[in-house]
Amino acid sequence: MNLLASLAFVALQSLLRVAFVGDPQADGSGQVVYNQRSIFKELRTRKDLDLVIVLGDIVNDDVSLLDPSIASLDSLSVPWFAIPGNHDRDIVPGVPRDLKTWRERVGYVDTSFVAKGVRFVLMNNVRTKGLRDYEGGFSETQKTWLDSLVKATRPFSLPPNMLTATTCEALSTMVARLTERLTKRSSSR
Repeated sequence: MNLLASLAFVALQSLLRVAFVGDPQADGSGQVVYNQRSIFKELRTRKDLDLVIVLGDIVNDDVSLLDPSIASLDSLSVPWFAIPGNHDRDIVPGVPRDLKTWRERVGYVDTSFVAKGVRFVLMNNVRTKGLRDYEGGFSETQKTWLDSLVKATRPFSLPPNMLTATTCEALSTMVARLTERLTKRSSSR
């Protein structure tokens, strides 16, 4: 194998392959089974993934379905992480929606981890407003935490070494902005 082929082989081995899953939104036990037989079966059979990230709404307003949905995620052969969506919240009459069950089952609301040199930051951007409504945005505590992560992460490089995910819409916006920045950066050279 020549040097160029060896370098290409090493580069390919270091690729990080991530499946982003948005809104499985199980709405009853039938939907849990459907998700098991479709989304999670597909992810289980893939041999080309390093990581799975669920971008919210694992369930659709019925947190009792978190356990079987999490069991499906636990059946994957790769690590998985998730952030809660607006439908992953507890609904108790007369009480503002919260993430008590999510925290008990998943263990976190916001998290950060490094995979193959890329820092991932997963942040819940759904804020309770009244009893059932919600609005987007981050708390001051989250912003401080994110600032500390950014400061601890090396400066922007190619490929990017930090990825922040909130929701599918927010991720699409971030990817578009990153692409725009990369295009401007490469055209200015």
